This record gives sequence, structure tokens and C-alpha cells, in this order.
Amino acid sequence: MGCQNGIEYTLRNPALVTRELSELAEGKQAYAFHITSLNPLNPVNAPTEWEEKALKSFETGEKEDDFIIETTSDGEVYRYMAPLYVKEGCMRCHAQQGYQVGDVRGGISVMVPMTEASAAVQMNTLQLSLAGFFILMVVLTIIGLLIDQQISAPLGDLQEAATAIAAGELDRDITAQSKDEVGQLADAFSVMTGRLRDSIAELEENVKERTQHLKRHSTQLEAAAAVGRAASTILDAGKLQQDIVTIIRERFDLYYVGLFLIDESNKWAVLQAGTGEAGKAMLARKHRLRIGEGMVGWSIANARPRVAEEVGEDAVQLATKELPETRSEAAIPLRARGKVIGALTVQDNEPNSFDEATISVLQIMADQVGIALANSQLYVESQDALETSRRAYGQISEEAWASLIRRQSLGFKEDESGTTPILPNADFSSASEKNLPELEIPLKIYGRVIGNITAHKSRKDGDWTAAEIEIMQILSQQLNIALESARLYEDTQRRAVHEQIASKVSAHMRETLDMDTILQTAIQELQQTFDLEEVEIRLGTPNETK
Repeated sequence: MGCQNGIEYTLRNPALVTRELSELAEGKQAYAFHITSLNPLNPVNAPTEWEEKALKSFETGEKEDDFIIETTSDGEVYRYMAPLYVKEGCMRCHAQQGYQVGDVRGGISVMVPMTEASAAVQMNTLQLSLAGFFILMVVLTIIGLLIDQQISAPLGDLQEAATAIAAGELDRDITAQSKDEVGQLADAFSVMTGRLRDSIAELEENVKERTQHLKRHSTQLEAAAAVGRAASTILDAGKLQQDIVTIIRERFDLYYVGLFLIDESNKWAVLQAGTGEAGKAMLARKHRLRIGEGMVGWSIANARPRVAEEVGEDAVQLATKELPETRSEAAIPLRARGKVIGALTVQDNEPNSFDEATISVLQIMADQVGIALANSQLYVESQDALETSRRAYGQISEEAWASLIRRQSLGFKEDESGTTPILPNADFSSASEKNLPELEIPLKIYGRVIGNITAHKSRKDGDWTAAEIEIMQILSQQLNIALESARLYEDTQRRAVHEQIASKVSAHMRETLDMDTILQTAIQELQQTFDLEEVEIRLGTPNETK
């Protein structure tokens, strides 16, 4: 039949044919398969190190098959090997080697390049099926060269099954109809298909679990973002508290969410907001919990989250008649500026609802809420302080304007005769008697009226329009600002003059330590500074100076 490596072969046995086809396939398709044994007739068919190890495990009965993933110069490859047992038909060539029927003669190994896993499970299935189909086609070709037409039916069945597997029917079974090499090959492919089926099923399950985890995590992050937006935009503490518990309950699909804050006595955690009818009922009865007791009280006292995976088994559960369906619960402390100000309680009607990742997200949201509530309190306090300052300044400003108006008559009148100052008890009856369209707008400083603008239109121009009134109001507002600025400037100048005078008089008086000289200097400076007709300084007790 031929000569190879100096050895003449008279029969073309399966190993020789398989090696020739493997070399041809390996050169063109990068796939290879190999029939070998621990005692090969042809040294060229000697097993590799891994194949030798696998064959020994077959002979000892340690393994029924074996596989390995190796890294070669061409990349990673998947190698699978199944044993070949001695049959009656094998004794013709292998009896002289001491084999008996049923012994492990060797094994067939298949080497398939590993492809990168596809993002979609269908693509992985198709690629693996095509690889199996290719290997099956090659093996069918080898078997076709070794057998005659009497076993063409089993080969046809094997080809049909392989085609179905290549099309994606991994549940298709390959049943061996004989116990010869063809049957062994069918069994080997059946095992390989089963392993592929298990691997793909495991991959699909992992992808499903990962997808669910990512979806849940995405929902939690969206909830955290929503809480952050509410915390940064809502300054009303009451609205913020109710919005927060509503967002958390809806986004996490929970049974109940409540928010507690520590009262002024630092002994009780008082419910400030709750979801659903249960929340309304507990708010109506002013529900509160003692700090240090129960889930919420423990969380506040220890500044740490507490989780009850099964509420019925936890001795510190939040037992309330309004929440009979609670199965699992977590209490999350609200922290702000290094201290605990309250806690969130999150409850579900399913057990084991709060894993470590969920608690981490809830704690992040709770910290945001704690800071927002603290900021809201600071905002309220600052607004109160600002309002107090405004009232105080308004009172001062009102008194200053009253004093200014008493000192001088302020006001001017503009008409066809020109601009004239308004004198006390001025008569404005002429415009009213003419029945001209009138508009009066008050002048206000910090909400206090200091005067007014009175304007009349000619009768031919008609009544005041909304646009004209709006313009007059805008001008009055600007006039208010300008008048207050002018008053402040005048007040500042007057104070500066007073301080200058006081400083000058004091400086002259401190030029000497003689009592008479000091008194004389003081009386002279006072008379000259204020242009007085007469001034007198007299020392003595009240009775003596009268």
C-alpha cells in the first residue's frame, strides 16, 4: 500500500487514513484529529504528552473521556479525546500485540480552535454547532473511506444528526447503531454534543443572571440619581421627605418606606414621612420609636445599617399593626455633618430583599437625604435671620425717613408751568376738580410707605392702560432704590461730619490737663462749631447746678 519512514504498510488502517486526512484538514482548515495509542504500529501515530496521559487514565478506568484547552502559537485550542476499544474486527491487526476484545486499544482526539465568545448566545450556539458540524463531516469522510456500503445507513443517520446539530438542534441525540469504530465515534460525538449543550446552557444562565443583576443595579442607580435631584432642588423639608420615600418605594418596588428624624430630646425617632395608607395612619398617630430599640432605633444609636432578611426571625423588628405583610426590612441611618439625624426604614413583603449592593445604594441615598435635610434646616434658619434683619433694617429706615421728612419738605411737582417744590399743606384740588385720569403709586422702602407718585393724564389721552401702569410701577421701584441710596449717602456724610467735629473738639480739649483750660476750650469749641448764641458748662451735683 505504500512506504513511510522506511516502513512498508500492506493495509491502510484507520490511524493512517485519519492522520493523512488530519494533515490535509490541518493545512487548510486549522482543524486536526488523531487516532493514537500507547503502542502504535506506526511511530508517527505516537501520542502527545496530553494524549498519553489521557490514554493511561482510560486504561485504569479513571476517566471515560478527557478534554483540555491549550494555548498554541496559533491561539487557544479545544482538545477532546475518547477511548477506542478492541473489537472482533480489530484482532486481525492487533492480536499479535497481545490485545484482547474489550481492551483499550487507543483513542481518537479532536483539536478545534477556540473562537472568541460572541455577545449574543445565538451566535455562540451557531459557531459551536458549525465547528461540530465540520468535525463531524471530516470524521464521516474518514469513516466512509474505511467501510463499505453495508454500513452506509448508520453513516447516513450520523450525518443527519450532525446536520441538525449544526443547525442549532443541540438536543438532538446521536445514537450508535453498532459497536465498531463508527459506533464509538458516534458515542464520542454524542458526549461532545452533550458537553457543548451543557456549556451553552450554563453560559445562557450566567448571561441571564448577569442581565438581571445589571438591570437591578441600573434601576438602583436611577433611583439614587432621582433622590440626588430632589435633594438638590427641593428646599421645603416636608415636601423633600415625602418625595424621597415615594421615589425609593417606587424605584425599588418595595412594600413600605418611612423616614424618621431625632426629636429635640434626642430620645425618640419621630416618623416624618411614610408611603401608602400605612404611612398616613402612622403619621396621624404621631408614630415614634425610642432610640436604641427596634430596627430604626438600633440603626440610629449605632450609626450603621441593620438588615432583617426574615422579619419574623429578628428580635428587633419594627412591629406595627399597619404593616402586617412585612417579610424583610432594613434600617439605614441618615447622617449629616458627622452625626446621625434620623433613619430610613425600607420594608418588603418578600424575604431576603436587601443584599449588600442594595444596602450600599440605599446608604448613599440616605447620606444625600441627610445632607439635604440639614441644608434645608440651615436655609430656614438663614431665611428667618434674613427676615429679622430686614424687619430691623426696615424699622431703622422708616425712622430715618420720618426724621428726614420732619427736617425738610421733600417733593416736587411737574406741570405745564414747570418744576416746583411741594410746600406743606399744598393744594392739589385743581387736577381732581378737572376730573383728569389719575394714577397713584406708593413709594416703598422695605415694604414701608415713604411717599407716593401721583400722575394725571389729559382727558383726550384716555384712561391709564395696563402697559402704562406697569411702566410707572417699574419706574417707582427704581426711584425707591435711588431714594434709599441717596438717604444712606446723606446719612453717612452727616455722620462723618459729626465724627469730624467730635474728633476736633476732643483733640483740642486733650491738649492740656488743666481743668479750667479744658472747660474754656470745650465751651469755645462748642460755641464756634454750632454757632450758638450762648453755651454754659457748670460742674457740680444735680442739686447744685440747678
